[in-house]
Amino acid sequence: MSRNKIFESLLALSCMVLAGCGQPTEKFNLPPGIADHPQKLQPFFTYMVDNAIVSDMSIADLHFVPHTTELNSLGTLRLARMAQLVEAYGGLVRYATTIQDEEMVSERIAHVRDFLAAAGADMDRIDVAVAMPGSHHTSAQEAVAGKQKGWATEFENTAE
Repeated sequence: MSRNKIFESLLALSCMVLAGCGQPTEKFNLPPGIADHPQKLQPFFTYMVDNAIVSDMSIADLHFVPHTTELNSLGTLRLARMAQLVEAYGGLVRYATTIQDEEMVSERIAHVRDFLAAAGADMDRIDVAVAMPGSHHTSAQEAVAGKQKGWATEFENTAE
């Protein structure tokens, strides 16, 4: 290889390394203390996310590693923040699931209870059960009617 080719290769490699050393992206909705470089508007988004967590008090299948009872990173972050919020208010943490395996569902609920207890939540004031998210935006009757009607099928038909 000639000197020019080696020099050009090293120059190109140096440019690629320097281009990859940018600042990490800023996150708006992470709980306080999580982001390395918090965005100035983060506190406003944090309050919105906290209000949503308190409003629906829910977890779902997407908060677990698929086909296991273990929480994934999203579930861990959500429950860690939820533990701080439900400590003040107590209440029912709702687990929205479509899983038919009752043993797995029971183990997941136990795992959530254990996680909340380890995070310092008073489990005498908190219960965890299979239930729909508790929001004031959709009534149970509307949700059941929508599920029976088949919202997903209806949406797929309108997407054509």
